[in-house]
Amino acid sequence: MLKVMKNNLRKILLSFFIFFVSSLFINVYAFNDMDKTHWAYNYINQLEKDGVVVGYPDGNYRPEQFVTRAEFATMVVKALNQGNYEVSEITNFSDVDTGFWGYDNIQRAVYLDVMKGLPNGTFLPQNHISKAQAIAIVVSSLKTDDMTESEAKSILNNSYSDVENVESWALIPTGKAKSMGLIVDVPGFDGKLALNENATRAELAAYLSNMIEWTKKIPNEKIEETMKRKADNGYVVQGVQFDGKYAIIPKGTLLPVAMNQKVSTQTFKNTQELGGYLPQNIISEDYYLLLDEKSQIYGQSLQVKKAWLFIRNGKLVIETRNIRTPIPQVSYFWALSEQYPTYKSSFTEFLRKIFKGAKIEVQKDEVINVKLLEDIRIDLTTGKIVHY
Repeated sequence: MLKVMKNNLRKILLSFFIFFVSSLFINVYAFNDMDKTHWAYNYINQLEKDGVVVGYPDGNYRPEQFVTRAEFATMVVKALNQGNYEVSEITNFSDVDTGFWGYDNIQRAVYLDVMKGLPNGTFLPQNHISKAQAIAIVVSSLKTDDMTESEAKSILNNSYSDVENVESWALIPTGKAKSMGLIVDVPGFDGKLALNENATRAELAAYLSNMIEWTKKIPNEKIEETMKRKADNGYVVQGVQFDGKYAIIPKGTLLPVAMNQKVSTQTFKNTQELGGYLPQNIISEDYYLLLDEKSQIYGQSLQVKKAWLFIRNGKLVIETRNIRTPIPQVSYFWALSEQYPTYKSSFTEFLRKIFKGAKIEVQKDEVINVKLLEDIRIDLTTGKIVHY
C-alpha cells in the first residue's frame, strides 16, 4: 500500500514538474492569431496594453480585417485618451442618431477636429475607412506646417510609384504624413501607397501608434486644449503666462509650502536639510492645474541665527532646491523664504524690539510662503516641469 502511494506521489510530482517546465517555453501573446513575427505586432501589443484596441471573444485580433468609420472614431478617441470628454458642441448627422453605439465617440472625434462628415450631412458610420481617410485623420490631429500639392508630390514620388492615383484632397495630408514618418510601409505593397484600399486593423494600429507620439509634441488646438489638466480648486496664482501648452509661473511668485517637521532657530543650524509639501493644488486663474497637491519640496536652512535675550531676535532663512511631483519627476524648485518672529500683541513686539530675544518656530504642517527665484515652466498636458 505504501509503495503504491509513493508511486502515485511520484507521478503527481512528475506531472507538475513537466507542466511547470513546459509553461516556461510557451510563447504568450496578446492574441491567438498573431506572434512577434507579424510586422504590426509591437504596435498592436502596445495599443492593447493601453486599452486602445481590443480583440474578439475568440482571442483573435484579426489584423487583416477592415474597420468602419464608427469603429475608427472610437479607436482615435481612445488613443487620444479623451473617452470621457464632454463635448460642448454637437454636430448632427442624418445617419447617426443618439441611440447609435458609436454616437458619443463620433461626436468627440468631430469636435476634436480629427474627423468630419460629408457635405450632405451624413457621416457614413458603417462604411469601411480607407487608407487615405485614415492618414488624413491622423494628420488632422496635429498642428503641421503648410505644404503645397507640388511639395507633397515631390516627397511621395521619392518612395511610391502610384502617386498619380492619389485624390487631390488626400495629397497634402499624405505628403505631410510621409515627411513626418507617420506612414508605415506594409510588406507586400512593393512601393505603392494604395490609398483607395480599405485600411486593415493592423495598418490602423500603426497609424494610431505614430499619432500618439506626435500628439504629445504638436497636437492640434482642440486636442491641446482638452489635454490640459484642470482642477476645481486650489491656491490661485496671479500673472501666469501661457505659451501654447506650457504655463509659466513667473519669478517672484509666492507659493505656500507646509513643513514636514518643526523648525526652530534655537535648535537648527545652517545648511540643515529640510522638507515640505504643497498643501493644496497650485492653479491658474483659469483653473489650469500647475502643480499637484502633496508634491514634496526639498531644501535646507540657509541662514539660522539663534535668539539671545538682550542681544538679538532669531533669524531664519529657508532655501528650497527640488520638487518631487506625482508624475513622478524630480525637478529644480529654487525659492527662498525669510521667517520673522511673530508677536501676540503690539506691546510684546515693542518689548522684543527693546530687549531682543524673540525666537522663531515653524510647526510641523504649518504653511510658510516661499518666493520663486526663477520661472517655473510647466507642460499643462502632463504636469511635467520643463527647463529651457
